[in-house]
Amino acid sequence: MIVLCSSAMSFIEKELLAEKNPLYGRATGIYKMNEMGFYDAARFFPDYSAKDKVLAYAVLGGILHYLGQFNPGLSVEENIKRNILTKGAVLYSEAEFLLHQELRETPVYNSIIEAVALGNTKLNDISQKSLVENTSKTSVYLKNLIELGIVRREFSVDTGTKERANTNRGTYRLTDNFFRFWYAFGFANPDPAAPCAAGMPQVGSPLRFPKVVGENCNQLLGIGLGFLTEAAAVQLF
Repeated sequence: MIVLCSSAMSFIEKELLAEKNPLYGRATGIYKMNEMGFYDAARFFPDYSAKDKVLAYAVLGGILHYLGQFNPGLSVEENIKRNILTKGAVLYSEAEFLLHQELRETPVYNSIIEAVALGNTKLNDISQKSLVENTSKTSVYLKNLIELGIVRREFSVDTGTKERANTNRGTYRLTDNFFRFWYAFGFANPDPAAPCAAGMPQVGSPLRFPKVVGENCNQLLGIGLGFLTEAAAVQLF
């Protein structure tokens, strides 16, 4: 038995499992791993307060690789400075690396993801705020992002089948907390003066952090608490 594991879904699907490729029709099972939930992710930071656990989850989500980049002995603020906002850090270029790995036309996809991260959830609004003015083309790009698990499309409970087939219906949201954080607070707020990670005594940007994150603490908490029921949130705090 051979078990193949990879985060590069397009490579597995197109280069290994697609028609005319060696393993086409030979896979006996395909399982897509989902990220951890909050309570499992919070175990990476046993000494954090309840608030800081929620903040960490709002920033990183439940991806093991992302959680492993934070030092549980440092504060959330210091971890963000060192491991996300510092050039050369693994998470500084993580989103861009993943997009280049999976997609072409990354500038277009960057603009679409940024538009959604900044609160534009309707197709027309996303088109206007991104590099794609044609909503038909925007819906195609969004479909590709949905297939990659970066974006999801949501409907109200009373939406009918015909309405769901209409691309102008529904709202689009980012499924990955880290992508949401990066495109809302990092990608949208470039800091050319930020130092490099290697050999730099100063980390992050002391002026950038309060602007990017500190003033948006309540928004981040809202993102983190979105996965909890009201009863669970009350119990947590």
